[in-house]
Amino acid sequence: MRRGGVRWENRNPEFGTYHMPIGLQDDTGGLKMIREIFTDEKAEVVKFSGERNTMTGEEVLAKYASKE
Repeated sequence: MRRGGVRWENRNPEFGTYHMPIGLQDDTGGLKMIREIFTDEKAEVVKFSGERNTMTGEEVLAKYASKE
């Protein structure tokens, strides 16, 4: 299920984390990317340096989608 172009952000108070598209930020100097999600849906030209946890769309939905 693809939702391209959707503004999406999520706050997880249990872990103190925020998830947001990096393009929404004016200043990214103090941010550290620790997880990359929907990696199977990104364009081939999109490459990030450094190591981090990655998740495919299927993995993200399996972990976080409502079970209802």
